[in-house]
Amino acid sequence: MNVEIIGGSIAGDIVIEAPPEIVFQALTDPVELAQWWGQDGVYRTRDWIVDLRPGGERSCKATSATGAEMVVSGEHLEIDPPHTLVHTWKPSWETTLPVTTVRYSLSAIPEGTLLRIEHTGFDAAHAASQHGHGQGWLRVLEWLHEFSKGKRVAR
Repeated sequence: MNVEIIGGSIAGDIVIEAPPEIVFQALTDPVELAQWWGQDGVYRTRDWIVDLRPGGERSCKATSATGAEMVVSGEHLEIDPPHTLVHTWKPSWETTLPVTTVRYSLSAIPEGTLLRIEHTGFDAAHAASQHGHGQGWLRVLEWLHEFSKGKRVAR
């Protein structure tokens, strides 16, 4: 697993031992998202809304380890199951951060899926936020990897 900051972007990739259909479902199914996106002691997500169409809403609520309430909202821009998912990203805890964009690219490989994530749209004024999001994506990719273990056949 690798995540790096390049200019105004965060890029990362991970190999997940499950087919792209399984990984895409984990990224788009509200029930599955609530099961894996978060960890006790960090934050837990809930109340996922995933209107899987261009212009459709994507949002969730979360509670941090300290009890703080957060929301991430956005809209889907591109959907090509099980290869591509693109949506905007607006976190409630970053009130001055411009809306950014998250792209997931999934490729079938012999080991399962190569998932590449690109989070773009950060400006120089938000370098600290970009760094924090980069650390966050490391955790998220690991949670997704752990969740997807053993889900080797498409549903």
